Amino acid sequence: MRPHPFNLVEEAINSEMSVPSAEFNTTTHKITPSYIKSWSFEGNVATVISKQCPCLLKIIKIAAESNKSLKNSKKDTLVVSIC
Repeated sequence: MRPHPFNLVEEAINSEMSVPSAEFNTTTHKITPSYIKSWSFEGNVATVISKQCPCLLKIIKIAAESNKSLKNSKKDTLVVSIC
């Protein structure tokens, strides 16, 4: 019974990632000094991912908040919450 839900999650994430993958794909001639100066994680990554990858973000957030990960990590789990 377990493999079926995993397959559904995998399919959902694969379909979500096709759109941001195309958006994040760039060539070196597009990376100019002005592009680098204006680049930010929030504007260039977080906004895109939060809109287009809700399943992936939910899985990452659950993993970051699990009891085992909280015991083994000194990092702030709120950083994971970009949505």
